[in-house]
Amino acid sequence: MEISIEDITNYIDFLMRDQHLNIALHGDIVNHDALVKYNIHPSPYCWYIKVDCHGWSTCMLKQQTVMKKCKDGEFFGVCYAGVGEFDYPVMCQGEVLGYISVSGYKNIEGDIAVSKLKHYAQKNNLDFEVLEKKRQQMLKEEQPEKKQLDTLLHPLVFMLEAFCGEYQKDKGPEAEILKYEVFKYVINNYTRKVTMQELCKEFHYSVSSLSHMFKKQCGMSLNAYIEHLRMDKAKLLLENSDLSITDISYMLGFCNPNYFSAVFRRKYQMSPKDYRKSSNKRE
Repeated sequence: MEISIEDITNYIDFLMRDQHLNIALHGDIVNHDALVKYNIHPSPYCWYIKVDCHGWSTCMLKQQTVMKKCKDGEFFGVCYAGVGEFDYPVMCQGEVLGYISVSGYKNIEGDIAVSKLKHYAQKNNLDFEVLEKKRQQMLKEEQPEKKQLDTLLHPLVFMLEAFCGEYQKDKGPEAEILKYEVFKYVINNYTRKVTMQELCKEFHYSVSSLSHMFKKQCGMSLNAYIEHLRMDKAKLLLENSDLSITDISYMLGFCNPNYFSAVFRRKYQMSPKDYRKSSNKRE
């Protein structure tokens, strides 16, 4: 049976929407522009941690450690910020291509989570008490049973392995592969306003080539694409956290809350505050 990219994205969306799982994909399994959007943890707490620039770089570094550990199979672990997560490797020809992370849990036995967060806070001169309070508020209390999670995640592992296996056989021209790397770079950095000049320097493209790529792939310019990503994340944070409008605006890289509110209102015809109220009513 041939697995399509739509099969994969529909199933991930089902897991996130109907099963309330925080799904993220890491590694080479996101080498398709439809999967790039899942390359960042959706948990509001993870986003709060990454308001500080050290959070992004630390997360990227730790992902390499998780990739190595995935060689031994599935496991449950605790990240540098005290978040419990289940990690499922995606394999191709005996090699780990990437992994699926199901995260956002705080109910962890012992002091591992607290000690890791305290170490991170001390290392980066951050207020541990504030971070720990946010961790307690934003992370999920109940942790699913591994057997239950396996039932939901193993089909996704199968689909990704089948899809990536076919992709490995016929990767297409180098330009196609590089295109996915460009989108991954933007996804991982859009809260600090990636510029066209930066992308051109990083990937050795001309401005005209990159502009054409974004227009063809997304139907919009780089700046419009970044705004789209920010607004999508803003909705998620407004719906699933009690972060202030000011905190959300700075987390997403806006220079001030008023500008963030103006952009949000222009896109959704309502203020962030009103959107939060309406989403709470729907629940």
